[in-house]
Amino acid sequence: MARIKRQALKSLVLSSALVGASIGIMVAIRHGLRNGLTAAALSALGWGGLMAITIGLLQLLLTRKLTAEQRHPEQSCEFGIAGSESAAMELLVKSLSDLRFVRDIAVNVKDGTISARTRRSFVSFGEDIGITVTGGGKDQVWIKLSSAPAMKFTVLDYGKNYRNIEAIRRTLKRFGAVFVDVPSKLHNRDSSQVLR
Repeated sequence: MARIKRQALKSLVLSSALVGASIGIMVAIRHGLRNGLTAAALSALGWGGLMAITIGLLQLLLTRKLTAEQRHPEQSCEFGIAGSESAAMELLVKSLSDLRFVRDIAVNVKDGTISARTRRSFVSFGEDIGITVTGGGKDQVWIKLSSAPAMKFTVLDYGKNYRNIEAIRRTLKRFGAVFVDVPSKLHNRDSSQVLR
């Protein structure tokens, strides 16, 4: 996580430097080198500050009701449902197809996996959704559901991946999935939280 934060900081500094250099060159051509350097420094600081404030405010507004674990960009959830593997696969595909933000659903019945991608939005370049279905015993299956940013260097996802998992679980329930009584955990790399 620290490496990703450093890369995000580098990206912010680099974009600020590029904006500053561009404006500085334009001002230097017209008004001299000293004025150009001043303009470059001020515009780089201004751009960096503006981007940091904008991103920070968006994160606060869109995740104010979520816990720290729910804000983590990579989310996964394991749970059990009643039924056979083939019935669970059909129910999962039906649920994913019903969600407007999900596209590109690929099913591998042999491996018991489903992959999908979400649409791009104002706050996201899309997310990769992965589902693995395994037999859990008599008339029940275990499902591992994960949602992660499509862009691997994402530091802030504004709670989007947590909301993806919640939407899929709600849709499964709406289509009649019977969740078996097993501990269901929502977890990421850092910590875990019970999800019902």
